[in-house]
Amino acid sequence: ASGDTSPRAKGKGKGKGKAPPPPPPKGRGRVRPSMSKGCEAIKAPRSALEDSTRPEEAEPWPEPSPRSAAPPELRWAPKPAFRGAGAAPFGKRLHWVMPQYGSVDAESVFAASPRTTPDVDAELLALLFGSGAGAGTGSSSPRSLATASLRRRRFAMPRSEAFVQVLAAVRAQNLAIALSRLRISVQELAEFLRTLDFGRSGLRVEDIEVLLGKMPTPEEARRVLRHASEQEKLRDIEQKIIPLCSLPDAEVRLRVAYVAMIHQSQYDRLVERVSCWQAAVAEVTSSKRLHELLRTALKVANYINHGAGGADAGAKAISIKSLPPFAAYTCGRASAMDYLCITLCDGEFLLHLASELANVPKAARDSSKALREDILGFVWSATFVQAQAPGLVARAAMRSGDHEEADDGEPIARPRAATCGHGPRRANSPRSAVDDVEGLSSSVEERLGRLLEGLRREQQELGRRLEAAESATVLTQRFLGDPSGLLAPEEFLGYVSDFVAGLGQASLGARERLRVASERHG
Repeated sequence: ASGDTSPRAKGKGKGKGKAPPPPPPKGRGRVRPSMSKGCEAIKAPRSALEDSTRPEEAEPWPEPSPRSAAPPELRWAPKPAFRGAGAAPFGKRLHWVMPQYGSVDAESVFAASPRTTPDVDAELLALLFGSGAGAGTGSSSPRSLATASLRRRRFAMPRSEAFVQVLAAVRAQNLAIALSRLRISVQELAEFLRTLDFGRSGLRVEDIEVLLGKMPTPEEARRVLRHASEQEKLRDIEQKIIPLCSLPDAEVRLRVAYVAMIHQSQYDRLVERVSCWQAAVAEVTSSKRLHELLRTALKVANYINHGAGGADAGAKAISIKSLPPFAAYTCGRASAMDYLCITLCDGEFLLHLASELANVPKAARDSSKALREDILGFVWSATFVQAQAPGLVARAAMRSGDHEEADDGEPIARPRAATCGHGPRRANSPRSAVDDVEGLSSSVEERLGRLLEGLRREQQELGRRLEAAESATVLTQRFLGDPSGLLAPEEFLGYVSDFVAGLGQASLGARERLRVASERHG
């Protein structure tokens, strides 16, 4: 009817029953300006871009116009250009935070007159920051700028390329550190190694230990000595070790000196360890209280296992390895160790037992394997000195400049007859270089002879003591009921030491546990 206002009624005569077309999507037809590299769009306020009309009825976005014709709110603003013309002199720029490239506030600290601020030292910057042309220096190269700055400030910073480097960097550093810790100079060290005067060195054992393995090798010594006449071409460390390079075998001499300085103390410690081992085995063999204790433990164990007939049916002997199971046996709150403490091991008994076995705990803590290795190390040191002694004596008989190099680079000593005359020398004639060489050779030969004689004597004594200790250990194990006798000395003595210590612990509460057991049974 005429009052119908439905959409169907409104569309009467223009496509009856059809719904109106849908609105276009938002933003269709709008063309946004593209973002060019290096530019940023200044967005207009939201109120200036919004229209009061419906979205579907909004006009399309206008085409971009030239920058001069665009409204202020839509104009593109490029990033400020870097004001410092030219490339960065050192390869990278310093990135500011919120810099000001325009005028500066008159009250700012940066508004002061440039004359009150010192100028930039471009030469020093080039020296500090490396390669690159200094700003405002024209065509001057960094090397010339750095050289001028060094001369002006009297700095001593030579370029490493201008010096001959014989030693590797790490090796040179280690050697420099070791030499800096010495109490004597390098010249005195070289003289000590040349004469092998072990009693007047001024060196400590710790100093030699630091130097071991760091002496110049024969190849390094030859390379350093090639520049001995032009030492200024060498680095400080190579200049310092020239006296050591003059010795053809500095490392060998240092090791021989090390053996000479430590062999006596090393021998004393080894003798002390072997003597403690021997004394502990002898104490176990001769201790009457320990023997009585072991026989009592055997009787107690047989009774525990077989009752009253244990003496006939039980074991007749036990190994020393049976002591830990005996000590661990418990029944209720009491143990087999409590019985021994109550019946046999009172305080006085334990005190005398500990005095009879005084060296057993200490020997049980040592390692026979480590002891044998230390003795072998001592023997190796003596063998090393014995092998190097003839060569050291022969090289001591050579005068300065008599060192020749064979094909393999090793020095060759000329025969003494070729350098030392055999004719008589007048009594009033001055002492010649040949006499000095002969005197040095005789001194070195005498000192090495005394050293070798002492090493041989000590080596023989250590071997004799070690053999005696091993034989006594086997016999003592068999005496205590172990027919094999193959236990290591520290293991064998450890069983005895732990058993005696367990008795001492059990004696503290054995009487109390006996009282508690008596009250419980009646």
